[in-house]
Amino acid sequence: MEQLKENREQMRRRVIEAASKAFLEKGVKAVTMDHVARELKMSKRTIYQLFKDKEALLLACYEKQRKQDQTMMERMVANAENVLDALLQIFAYRMRTVGALRPSHFEGMSKYDSISAFRRTSFEQERQSAIAFMAEGVKQGVFREGVDFDLVYVMIDKLIAWVMTSEHFANNRIDYLFINSTLVVVRGICTDKGIAIIDRFLEQHRQGIA
Repeated sequence: MEQLKENREQMRRRVIEAASKAFLEKGVKAVTMDHVARELKMSKRTIYQLFKDKEALLLACYEKQRKQDQTMMERMVANAENVLDALLQIFAYRMRTVGALRPSHFEGMSKYDSISAFRRTSFEQERQSAIAFMAEGVKQGVFREGVDFDLVYVMIDKLIAWVMTSEHFANNRIDYLFINSTLVVVRGICTDKGIAIIDRFLEQHRQGIA
């Protein structure tokens, strides 16, 4: 029984890995359960025994990515000089992984209720730690005192959601949108020290982004 359970978990991991790669390369809308089955040379029936539908598979991929991002964030925070440096390292990591894509690449994700629910839950779970994270930046001299970080966090979350789903920005790369939206907000809450750090980051990353 344990062996059967282990094999099932191994198969789940294989499917999630293949589907994550496919969603990233081809876009959420384009990938079907048939496509994932062919990529793995696995029967579609087996895929459906592991995941009841595409939404369940997409959610599993999304959860896996969030866990990987969290692990990466913790590592970067532990090794960074200050919280802003850590934040920019995280942004640079995301720009390397999805920066060249267009928002339309992820078209269709918002129509799945389970994805939206997971995002809301993640938002609430991460909210207090994010506020504490930014408050630490005040002590380190990179963020200004007197800023309502709760409001800033909500605003950045809503800004990202709007930019990623608005047809107006469909033809822009994600890294371009990030630099010209989210990073503008972050720069606005910085001290002179923080602004200097962001400006150095921009000098390193603006080239080739359009």
